[in-house]
Amino acid sequence: MQSTSPTPEVSIVVPIYNEVDNLPDLVRRIEAAMQQQPLSFELIAVDDGSKDGSAKLLRSLAADRPWLRPVILARNYGQSSA
Repeated sequence: MQSTSPTPEVSIVVPIYNEVDNLPDLVRRIEAAMQQQPLSFELIAVDDGSKDGSAKLLRSLAADRPWLRPVILARNYGQSSA
């Protein structure tokens, strides 16, 4: 069941950083897995300042998927460079 309610029963949070090539497959696989069970869900994809177009693609993928909720951060808040 796809989530259309304001409070889904399952929340999946995935960090995204420069994953533009992997996003369509990730979203498709999560959708396929979650549609096999009866609980409503949301996928919160947190883009941590990607430079490769991940944020734009997330917004595009979310346009027809109400359960996909992109969170776009203005800069990278993850680990610093070694």
